[in-house]
Amino acid sequence: MINILELQKLRQELLAKITPDLLNPDLVAKIAACRIELSDKMRSTAGTANSTQNRIKLNNRLLSINPQHINQTFTHELAHLVANAMINGRAKHGPVWKQVMRLFGVEPNRTHSLDTSQFRRIKAIARCNCTEHNITPRRYTFMTNGRTYRCLKCKERLTLVQLK
Repeated sequence: MINILELQKLRQELLAKITPDLLNPDLVAKIAACRIELSDKMRSTAGTANSTQNRIKLNNRLLSINPQHINQTFTHELAHLVANAMINGRAKHGPVWKQVMRLFGVEPNRTHSLDTSQFRRIKAIARCNCTEHNITPRRYTFMTNGRTYRCLKCKERLTLVQLK
């Protein structure tokens, strides 16, 4: 279970590491008031940060079954809010974001390696010469509208064979 109060405490501890020469204290105070939301709709993304809405959203389902990754994910997203404020723009996973992650004492990793297979929506099966491929609803729509895809292994064109 994700505890919002613990995340709010972690947010305060991390933001206390930011010195006034690094970021205006008024901006730090704004980030300190960011909303923390839990989402049951997210699939493979562990979390997102939105500077415009001053919000961090975490994947409740994924992180509830992988609680050891909650603090890492939250720190990653908080670093986005701080880095974006530092450059007054979108820092993405660039040098400023990496600097903030290191300041927070965390290795600046861009992606997680958590198993998200149980949250994927599979619409159809496609075949090539070597195997069957699960097709997402979006890719299924593209394929039915004429877009072609090839297998990364055998390089053959994928053909829809079954709806799920």
